[in-house]
Amino acid sequence: MVLRYEMVQQHRSSFKIIGDVLNIARAFGRDGVNITYMLRHANIPYNRFIKVAEQLVRAGLIEERIDDNARRYVITEKGMEYLRSYESFKSVAEAFGLDL
Repeated sequence: MVLRYEMVQQHRSSFKIIGDVLNIARAFGRDGVNITYMLRHANIPYNRFIKVAEQLVRAGLIEERIDDNARRYVITEKGMEYLRSYESFKSVAEAFGLDL
C-alpha cells in the first residue's frame, strides 16, 4: 500500500490578509503603493483586494489617492495603530501555538 500525501493549501484569514496589506502600505510610507505592486506582494486577486481596500478605507486604516490616473494606497496613523495591535496579538497567538 502506497500512501500519498497531498499538499493542502491553507487559505489566509481576512485578519492575515489585512495585516499583509497594511504591512505593504507601511513599507511605502507617505508615497503610497500602487495596485499592481500590492496584488503581487500581498498575493491577492484584484477583486478580493478591492473589497479589502474599500473596507480599510471605510475604517480609516488606509487612504486611497488617485494621481495621474493611478490609484495609490497610503497607510494612515490609525492603520499604523491597528498594525501594531495586530502584530502584538499575532505574537501572543504564536506563543500559544496558534496560527492566524
